[in-house]
Amino acid sequence: MKKRAVVLSTAVVVVIIAVLGVFLIPILFRGETVDAADVSTAHSENGGLTLNLTGQVDSRTKAAVYPEVEAPVTRITVVAGDRVQEGQVVAVLDTSKQELEAQSKAAEAQTRRVEGDVEQRRAQENLARITKEVQEGNHPDQVSAGRAVRDAEAAIAAANTEAKAAEVAGDPVAEAAAKQRAGQAQRALDDAQRNAQLVAERLRQEVANAQKNANDTAAVVSARQAQASTELQKTQITGDPSEVRAPFGGVVGEVLATAGQPAVGALLTIIDDSAIVVHTSVRDVDVAAVRPGMKERFTTSATGNREFTGVVEQVSPVSGTVASRSEDATGRPYFPVQIRPDGDVEPLLVGAVATIELVVEEPGADADPDLVLVPAGAVADGSVLVLGPGQVVERRQVTPLTTQGARIEVRGDIRAGEQVLENPQRYAGLVGKPVTIHGN
Repeated sequence: MKKRAVVLSTAVVVVIIAVLGVFLIPILFRGETVDAADVSTAHSENGGLTLNLTGQVDSRTKAAVYPEVEAPVTRITVVAGDRVQEGQVVAVLDTSKQELEAQSKAAEAQTRRVEGDVEQRRAQENLARITKEVQEGNHPDQVSAGRAVRDAEAAIAAANTEAKAAEVAGDPVAEAAAKQRAGQAQRALDDAQRNAQLVAERLRQEVANAQKNANDTAAVVSARQAQASTELQKTQITGDPSEVRAPFGGVVGEVLATAGQPAVGALLTIIDDSAIVVHTSVRDVDVAAVRPGMKERFTTSATGNREFTGVVEQVSPVSGTVASRSEDATGRPYFPVQIRPDGDVEPLLVGAVATIELVVEEPGADADPDLVLVPAGAVADGSVLVLGPGQVVERRQVTPLTTQGARIEVRGDIRAGEQVLENPQRYAGLVGKPVTIHGN
C-alpha cells in the first residue's frame, strides 16, 4: 500500500514538473526578441516567391478640419467614429466677438469714406474757385494790381493835360511842375505793370498747386479707403462662421477640440473610408522584385481570418521620405509600397494592421522542393538559424550552392515556407530559446 502511494506521488510530481515546464520555459525566455527586419521566408527554387509583410489599412483622403475664425468652441456635434455627410455641421463656435469686430470695422470704414469724400470735395471746390477767379480776373490780387495800373495811367493823363494847359497859358513854372508829376506817374505805372505781371504768375502757380492738391487728396483718400475696405473684408466671412462643416463625407477619425475652449488649430479629422489603400514597406533586398500590378492577399487585425486581395499600385523609388529615411534596427532601408484592395472594401477599417502575402513570382511547373532560396546574409559556416515550432531558434545544416543576387540557393535541413534569421552571428546565443518577433 505504501509502495503504491509512493508511485502515485512520483507520477504526480512528474506531471507537475511537466506542466510547470510548459508554462515556465516561455516565461523565462519571453524577453528574447528578434527584429522583424531580420526574419525572412525560405522559398523553393522556381517554386515562386511570396513576401510576408506587415502594413496598415489607410484612406486615400484624410483632412483636418479648421475653423474659419479663431473663436471659443461652443459645441462639438460629433464623436470619433461618427459618419458624416459633406456639409454637415460638426462644430459650433461662439463668434460674437468676431461679429462685434466686424461691425466696428464696418463703422470705421464708413467713417473713413465720409471723411475722405469731404476732403476730396473741399479740394475740388478750392480748385474750382481759384480757377474761376483767375480766368475771370476777379481774384482780389488781380483786382488790386489792375486798379494800381489804371490809377497810374489816370495820373499820367492828368499831368499831361495840366502840362499842355500851362504851355498854352505861357506858364513855364506850372508846365514844369506838371511834367514832373507826369514822370512820377509814369514810374508808378511801370511799377504797377511789373506787379501785375508778378501777380498773374503767382496766381497761375496757385492754380497749379490747387490742382496738385486736389489730385494728391484724391490719391490719399482712395488709398485710405482701400485699406479700410481690405480690413473690413478680413472680418467678413461668407456664410455662417459659427458653424464648422465637414468638407466631404466620411468618418470622424479624431476629435481634437474641447467645448468651452478656444479653437486652436484643427478641431477634428475626417477620413474618407470609401477609398481604401494598404500601406506597407519592402526591404532594399526585395524591392527590385516588386512592381506595380503584382497581386497580393492579406488579412487584418480587425477582420480576423477573412482574406482580401489587391494589387500593388505604387512602389516608392525613395526609402521612407527624403526628410527622414525609413530604416530598421540594423540600418537597412525600407521602401514604401501602396496596395489597392480589390472587391468589397467596406469591412476594412482604417488603422487596422494588415498581414500581407505579396506574390512576387508564381510557382513553376518544374520546382525542386529540395532547393531553397534564403537571404545570403542568413548563411554562416554551413548553417542557418530557423524559427522552429513555438518560434524556438534552431540551427540547421545546409550546403550553399548558387548565389542569386541578394539570395543564395541552399540544400539541406530546411524547407520552403520556414522562417530564417539574417545576421546569424547576432542571434547565435538564442539557439534553443523561444523568441518573439519585434516590430512585426
